[in-house]
Parts: sequence; structure tokens; C-alpha cells
Amino acid sequence: MSQNAVSPMVAVIIATRNAAQGLALTLGSIAAQSCKDVIEVVVQDSESVDHTLDVARSYAAQLPLLRAASAPDDGIYDAWLKVIPSVRARWILFLGAGDTLAYPETMQTVISQLEQCPDDKYFALGQVTILSAERELLHSISNDIDKMAAVLPYYNPIYHAGVFTSSKFLKAHPFDASFKILGDYDFFCRHWGNGERAWQLHCLIAEAPLGGLSNSPKFRTCHDAEIKRIRKGYFPRQYWRSRLYQACAGLLPKGCRQLVPASVKQMLKKILKLA
Repeated sequence: MSQNAVSPMVAVIIATRNAAQGLALTLGSIAAQSCKDVIEVVVQDSESVDHTLDVARSYAAQLPLLRAASAPDDGIYDAWLKVIPSVRARWILFLGAGDTLAYPETMQTVISQLEQCPDDKYFALGQVTILSAERELLHSISNDIDKMAAVLPYYNPIYHAGVFTSSKFLKAHPFDASFKILGDYDFFCRHWGNGERAWQLHCLIAEAPLGGLSNSPKFRTCHDAEIKRIRKGYFPRQYWRSRLYQACAGLLPKGCRQLVPASVKQMLKKILKLA
């Protein structure tokens, strides 16, 4: 049986738009993997006008399971949804252009650990290193599955460059493409539960430069609206407690807020937590 006839264990999906330079870094890190011949790679481009598609196609000889296409889309989640149904691999990793796999042995290590993953797990999480625009180390994200449920109501602690998601699960439970920035946060809030569907990977998966739409001032209004929609929809008690706390704080003149003792602020938060 030919190698291509066997379904690969992992796939990497990369959505791009005018990202030739970043895509070259990402594909270069995949091509450097010791098991590159068994990694399914899908580049879904959004009508780039630079050389993004040329960069993708230039790696075809190094990555035998690479395919690339360009089509209009309605955002990154819509781009992902276009290709997820055709993925053959059991697990999917979403990388942004500019994200890179940490080491040449990263995917082989991941595959070895995924082979031990129980069938009832839909998420497998590993570590991610966050880089500056100059690709200098800023901090690391552990993606510790035991801590996720407690903080999901307040922010998205799960960095997708370190998350392998079951392709079968994704095909049955797609992203909500009405979200333009926080569709992954919505997805995890919808399906994470208490983390019983998650499997911990004990390795560093990727290095990812800080940026993206969620950190862009240009999209702050959209970001804040989506945050409100998610928190209000999935965690209404925490959402309204937070709004009430902000309202109480807003009753004080701006110059007086700093004078309120920390003990009083903590007491107010405890009272609201009991509500």
C-alpha cells in the first residue's frame, strides 16, 4: 500500500492572506520535521495578491501531503471550515502564518503521544512559546488542561497553536463562522466542559509571534463585542457579576477610585460572587 493511501495521524491547517513571508517560516519548520512525509498540510488562502500561493507550492516537493488552494472567504474560521471536511488525518493542528513547530522532532514526539490517547478524547494540548515581532522569547503558555475550566469564563487560556483537535469531532461540531476573531474561544467554551475530553501532551509544540486580529487596535470593537457575546451566552452569572462590579466602581468619582482600600474591593467581589 502506498504511503499516501494510509490516513496520516496529524494534519496542519494554515489560513493565509498576503502572508508569503510568514508562510515560508511555517512551512519551513514543517519541512524540517523528521516525519515530514506523513504530515498532511493544507494551506487555504484568501485571494492573496502577493506570492503566498507561490510560496506554498514551492514546498510541494518537500511535503508530499501538501495541498494549497485560494478562494474568497468570510474570515479565518470560514477558511478553516472550507478544508476541514477534506482532511484525512485523525488530528488537526491550526497554525497561523509565522507560527513554527518548535523542534525537528516535535511532530514525531506528538504522534508517539497521540498513539496513546484514548478514543474518547477530542483535544490534545501541548505547550506554546510566544515570541515578539522580532521573534524573541516573551513567555510560555503551558496549556495545562487542569486549569482551563476555572478561567474560561474570564478569558481564553487555550492557545490554538498548541492544540490538536480530533478531525472527526471538528467535522461533527464545526466552528461558528459568524465570529471573526474569537471563534476558537467560542468553540472551546461550547465543548470544553470540565476538561474530561482533553489529553495532556508533554512537549513544546510551537513558537508563535504575538499578534493577530485579537491584538489589533483596528479590531478592538469587534473583539469586545465577541467577548461580550461569548461570556453572556456561556457564563451569564460571571458576566453579570462583572458588569455589576464595574457599575459599582463607576459610581465613584475617578479621582476617588484609587483611594478605595483593596480590602473593600475584595469584600465587594466576594459579595458579588455569592449573588
